Amino acid sequence: MSYSPGSGDPSPQGPRPFWLALLSRPVLGVLLVLGLLLGAAAWRALIFIERELAPMVEGNLLKLLSRPVKLGPLKRYSLNELEFGRSTIPAHGSDRDRAAAESVVVRFNPWTVAVDRTVNLDVTLNQPTAYIDKSPNGQWIGTKLTPQPESDGLKIKLKALRAKNGTITLDPLTHPKRVLQGFNGTALFTQDNQKIDFHGTTGIDSGGRVALNGTWKQPQQQLALTARSQELNLTPLMGFLPPNPLRLKSGQYNGRTQVAYQPKQPLQISNQGTLTDADIQWPNPIVFAKARRVELDVAATLPPNKQPFLKGKADIQGGEGKVQEKLVLFNGRSRLQTARNVAGTVMFLGASQRMKLNLQGALAAGGKIRTQGEVLLPLEEAKLLVQAQDVPATLLDKAYQLPINVRSGRVGGNLTVQLKKDRRPYLQGIATLKGVDAAVQGVPQPFLDTSGYVRLKGLTATLDRVKTRYGNIPVVANGSIDPDRGYDLVANTGTVEVNTALKTLKVGTLPFPLAGQVKASDIRVGGAILQPVLTGQVETVGQASVDRIPLRTATARFSLVPSLLTVSAIAAQPRDGGTVTGRATLEIPAQGDRYVLNGQFQAAQLSGDAIARLYNASPGFALGLVGGTAIVSGPVRDIQTAVRFQAPKAAYPATGRVLVRGGKATLQDVVAQIKGGELRLDGLVTDKKIQLNATLPGLTLKAIPQTYKVHYRA
Repeated sequence: MSYSPGSGDPSPQGPRPFWLALLSRPVLGVLLVLGLLLGAAAWRALIFIERELAPMVEGNLLKLLSRPVKLGPLKRYSLNELEFGRSTIPAHGSDRDRAAAESVVVRFNPWTVAVDRTVNLDVTLNQPTAYIDKSPNGQWIGTKLTPQPESDGLKIKLKALRAKNGTITLDPLTHPKRVLQGFNGTALFTQDNQKIDFHGTTGIDSGGRVALNGTWKQPQQQLALTARSQELNLTPLMGFLPPNPLRLKSGQYNGRTQVAYQPKQPLQISNQGTLTDADIQWPNPIVFAKARRVELDVAATLPPNKQPFLKGKADIQGGEGKVQEKLVLFNGRSRLQTARNVAGTVMFLGASQRMKLNLQGALAAGGKIRTQGEVLLPLEEAKLLVQAQDVPATLLDKAYQLPINVRSGRVGGNLTVQLKKDRRPYLQGIATLKGVDAAVQGVPQPFLDTSGYVRLKGLTATLDRVKTRYGNIPVVANGSIDPDRGYDLVANTGTVEVNTALKTLKVGTLPFPLAGQVKASDIRVGGAILQPVLTGQVETVGQASVDRIPLRTATARFSLVPSLLTVSAIAAQPRDGGTVTGRATLEIPAQGDRYVLNGQFQAAQLSGDAIARLYNASPGFALGLVGGTAIVSGPVRDIQTAVRFQAPKAAYPATGRVLVRGGKATLQDVVAQIKGGELRLDGLVTDKKIQLNATLPGLTLKAIPQTYKVHYRA
C-alpha cells in the first residue's frame, strides 16, 4: 500500500527554534536568579569599594610609607577604580619632605580580588607637587617603604605609582632649589616594595629637559639611573653633586648620563654626549678652561671632599685655557697665561688622576703651542712634549727660578718638560731665540737682540754660537749656564769704541780721557749664577790714546765681578816709543758714583820731549828718554797720582817724585844735574805757574835755565 501526499494522515512536527528554548520558563528563571546574584554582588562590591576599600587604601599607604597619608574625599568609584580629591602627604617630624596631588586615581583588577583576595594598586597622581630636601647626613629621601606583612585577609599591594604633569622642588640646602616642571613618570614596585623601577620625563626650571629611567633598591638605598638630556643647563645642578673642587660656571649638555649612587660610597657618573659653551674652573691650583664644544665619553668617580677621578675621553673644539704661570714655569708668579682656539683630545686615565693631552692652540700673548703628554692632577706631576712657535720670550722671565729677567723677544722649539711636585723641573730639547732681550742678575748690562739655538738638558742651557749684544758690544757666545755649576761661557766681540765698552761695563768717568777702538777676545763668563765672573783680553784696533798720548798698540787682561773690575797685564806702546806696563782695579759701587781706582804702572824709554810737546810744557831743553813708576789711588773724582821718574838722558839729567791731585802737581826730592853742581827742587806746579823751593849747592843763578821763574829763598 502506498500514501499519496494528498492523503488525510497528519504530517509529523519538526524541533522548536533555540531562542524559543532560551525563553522557556526554566531558563528565564535561572537567568533571573543569576542577574539578581550578579547585581547583588556588584552592589556589594561597590559598597565594599566605597566603604571599606577606600579607607584600606589610605591605611595601607600610611603603613607602606610609615608616615601620614591624607587622601581626599572619594569623588568617584567603580568596580575597578577609585578617584579621590585633593590629597596630601604632609611633612612628618624632622622630615620636611611633603607632597600633594589635585586628585588621586586608584585602579585595580577586581578579578584578582575575587580569586586570590589581592588588590594590586595602580595609583595615578594628577598634577602632583612635591618638596624633597637633602638631609644633613646627605640623604635625599628619608622615607623607607615598609614590606607588606603576610595576612590571611585581603592583601593590598602597591604595584604602580604614576604622576601626570607634576612639579617637584629639590632643595640641596646649601645651594639654590631647582624645580622639575611638567613631570610625567611611572614607578613599578616589586620584591615586596623593596625594588622600584621607574621612568619619566621632566623639564627643569634652570633650562633643559631630561628623560629618566632607573632602579631604586630599598634596603641598600642604591640608585641606578640613566638620563637622556636635551639642552640641559648644568651649572645650576652642580649643588646636587658631592663637594668637589671642580667649578662649572657654564655649560649646556646634550646626551646620556648614567648615575650610580649608594650612601657612604663615591658617586659614579658617566657621560656620553656633547657639552657646549663650557666654562670650568679648577681652583687649587687655579686653572680655567672654556670650550665652544666638547664631545664627552667620560666616567667620573666623586668621593666626598676629594679630587674626582675621571676616565674616558674628551674631544675639544674652540677651547680656551688659563693657567697660573707658577704651575708650569715655577717662577712664583700667579699671573694667568691664556691659550685660545684650543683643539685636541684629553684622555682621562682613571683612579690615578692622570690625563693624557694632545692639544694645540694660540697664546693670547702671541705664538702657537702644541702639547702632548701626561699630567697628574692637580698638576702635581707632568711629562709633556711642548712644541712652540714664536712664543713671547717674556714667558721665560725668571722661569724655573733662574736669575734671568727676560724683557722681550720670541722663542720657539721642541722641548720635553718633566715636572714633579717639590722637585726641580727637567727640560730636554732645543730652543730657538729671536731678538731676545734679557738681563742676568749680577751682570751689569743686559744682553740685547739675542738670536740663536740653545740646547737644554735638565736646567743646563748650552749656547751654540748665540749672537747677542752685551749693552752695545756685539758678542758671539758658546758654552753653558747651569744653576748648580754656574756659568761656563766663551765669547768674542766685534770692534767697539773704548768709552762705549767702559760704559757697558758700568765703569764711571775716569780721571783721564780715553779714545779709540778696542776688541775683546777670549771672553769667558764663569762663577756661580748669582756671582758671575767676566774675564777676557782686550786690545786696541787702529789709533787710540790715553789722555793726550797716542798709542801704537795696547793690550790687557780684565776680570769683572759685580763690584770690582780688575785690569792686569797692561802693555802699551806709545806712538813715540817706549812702553808702559801695569795693573789696576776699579771698585764699582752698587749705587751712586763713588768709584775707587787703584793702579800701579811702570814706564820705560818714553820720549820725554814728545810728551812735553803734547802737553805744551816744553822746558826749553831736551828731556830725552824718561821712565819711572806711577801709583794711582783714591776715588775717581778725587784721584791721587804718585810718580817716581828718571830722565837720565835729559840735557839736565833728573830724578824725583811728583804727587798729582786736583789739577796740582807737587814736586818732591827732584834732583837735576846741572853743569857745576846739582839743583834740588820742591814745589808746586799748576797750569799757569811753577812755584819751586830750590837748593843750589855750588851753583849760581846764572847756571839755571832762564825758562823758569824761581822764587828763591836762601
